[in-house]
Amino acid sequence: MCNSVLNNSDPIKYILARFFRIIPALLILLLVTSYIIGPLITSLPLSEYFSSPQVNAYLVTNLNLLTSASYSLPGVFLDNHYPNVVNGSLWTLSREIEMYLYLLGLSSIGLLKNRIIASIFFTAVILLPITKQQWFFDMYSSNPEVYYLPMSFAFGSMLALWKDNISLGAKQLFGLIILTYLLSDSDLGQTLFYLTTFIFVLFISYRDIFRIPKLNFDISYGVYIYGFLIQQSVSFFFQKKVFYLTLLYHLLFVIQ
Repeated sequence: MCNSVLNNSDPIKYILARFFRIIPALLILLLVTSYIIGPLITSLPLSEYFSSPQVNAYLVTNLNLLTSASYSLPGVFLDNHYPNVVNGSLWTLSREIEMYLYLLGLSSIGLLKNRIIASIFFTAVILLPITKQQWFFDMYSSNPEVYYLPMSFAFGSMLALWKDNISLGAKQLFGLIILTYLLSDSDLGQTLFYLTTFIFVLFISYRDIFRIPKLNFDISYGVYIYGFLIQQSVSFFFQKKVFYLTLLYHLLFVIQ
C-alpha cells in the first residue's frame, strides 16, 4: 500500500480509496458467509440458526473490524481442525488499517520523500521481532505471530520505495534460501523465513508460466478474505482429502 500513498498526496482521497478497497468487499463476504454458507453448513435446524443472535453479531462485529469478539456462527465448522472458526483471516484487517494510517502519517510529515530515511525507519520495524522491544509487544496481543504483521508491511513498503532499483533474479533468491536454511535456528530464522517467502512469491509471480491466465485486475484482497473460509469449507466437505485440495487452491491463487 506504500505505492498508493506515494502516488496520492491527498489524504482524503487516500482514506476513501482504502475504505472502498476494504469495506464493500468485506460486507459482501460477511453477507455471503452469514446468510448463504452458514445455513448450508450449520448442524442446527435453519429456524434455530436464523433465530440465533450470533448470526447478526458475527456480521456486525466483523464489519466493525472487531473479529476477536466474534469468530463463529451457530453450528458451523464444529468438527473442523479449527473448530468454531469461520474466517480466521479477518482479525488482521484492523491491523492492516493501522498500517495504512501509519503510512499516511509518515507521508504527511514528509518522511517518505527521503528514501534513505524512510528505509532506516522501515528496517527498524523489520528488526523489531528480532530485537524484541517490549514497548512494541505491549501494543499488540500476546500471540507472537502478530508481531510479524508490521514487519511484513514494512518490508513491502521498502520494496515499493526501491522498486526501480531492485533486481530480483534466481541467484539472489537462491542466496536468500541458503541464508534462511543456515540461520533457521538463530534469532533471525523466523524473520528470514518470512522475507524469503515473500521474495519467492514475487519471483514466481513474474514468471510467464505462472501468469496464465493473466488478469487485468487485482484479486489479492478477495483471495485473502475468502481463503480461510474456502479452506474451512473444503475441510468440512472433503475431510481427509483436504490437504491435496488446499494445496491445489494455494497453487492456483497465491501468485495472483
